Amino acid sequence: MIKKICILTTAHTATDIRIFHKEAKTLSQAGYKVEIIGQNPRRENISGIEIFPFPPSQRFFRFFLMPLKMFFYAVRRQADVYHFHDPELIATGMFLKFFRRKPVIYDAHENYSQAILYREWLPEFLRSAFSFSFNIFEKIAARFFDYVIGATPHIASSFRGQTIVLFNYPLALYFKNILSGEKKNGSEEGRFTVICTGNFEGVRGIKEIVSATGIARRQIGIKLKLMGKFSDGAFKKKIMNLEGWKTVEFLEWAPLEDVYDALGKADAGIVCFLPTKVNIDAIPNKIFEYMAAGLPLIYSNFPLWKEIIGDCGVAVDPQNSGEIAAALEFLARNPRKAEKMGQRGRKAVREVYNWESEGKKLLAIYGSL
Repeated sequence: MIKKICILTTAHTATDIRIFHKEAKTLSQAGYKVEIIGQNPRRENISGIEIFPFPPSQRFFRFFLMPLKMFFYAVRRQADVYHFHDPELIATGMFLKFFRRKPVIYDAHENYSQAILYREWLPEFLRSAFSFSFNIFEKIAARFFDYVIGATPHIASSFRGQTIVLFNYPLALYFKNILSGEKKNGSEEGRFTVICTGNFEGVRGIKEIVSATGIARRQIGIKLKLMGKFSDGAFKKKIMNLEGWKTVEFLEWAPLEDVYDALGKADAGIVCFLPTKVNIDAIPNKIFEYMAAGLPLIYSNFPLWKEIIGDCGVAVDPQNSGEIAAALEFLARNPRKAEKMGQRGRKAVREVYNWESEGKKLLAIYGSL
């Protein structure tokens, strides 16, 4: 009988939205004892979930030394199930499976072999070889795990064996007031405020977004609110030198509640990932968070995204800053149409796209082990 679950992560904070607020809380509320080993300033108990700090490290050590270190951390927890979230912990998962003889679950957030091809910190001449090698290693290793969870159908379909899709839908609980139909807090400072959250990387279109607000500011009063982090310091400096940076209010990672409060004060959400193989089939969590907050979206014109978002926003060519700027101007000049888009998105999240429905699938996985 499963009593104790140990969740492992090196790349994320222990209080990550998907890991802690969605999966860990769902399991804890169902009666499981849940522990998390991940980045955190101290050992503490939050909402009945025990958190054990695991120190962050540089990439080289994270990939080559941290898996072994995490193995020893995890063994000491004596759990009934181990559930890990990062590709660098695949080796850890295999060690745990062989030496602890307990169920192991691999939670794949991305198509990592494809993502390697666009990692700016990795020398370009090494990316193809690393991608090919990792893909073989990941697929072979996954056969030893009891379940592989994919954040999208495309990710899950790339594995054999016991696989399931757990969409990264937002928590309806955190959008209780907004989803009930109450009015938003209103825009900030009388300017059209567009918000973008998450990791800011080249392949996620941040350069094109900032350039677009630089174009749009010639026609409308606009503010771009960025809440998240840049993965590369040099890249961040390049973005800060763009004209559009004059429209930016940049905030580092903030508590979940603060992010949701900022969404309530924005006029639109933007997610313009570039058309790479990994992005086209991805379904970013921020899409549903923007929709839940009643925000019209400006989004990449990928077929999958158009199927999900549809007329809850404006689809654009993510590589065309002029087209993105035109969409910003359209929403700013047509507030009634923008409001109707937001209402449709909020309704879709309330009825379909919410984590509460996905949580039942997670519990079914653990019930079958």
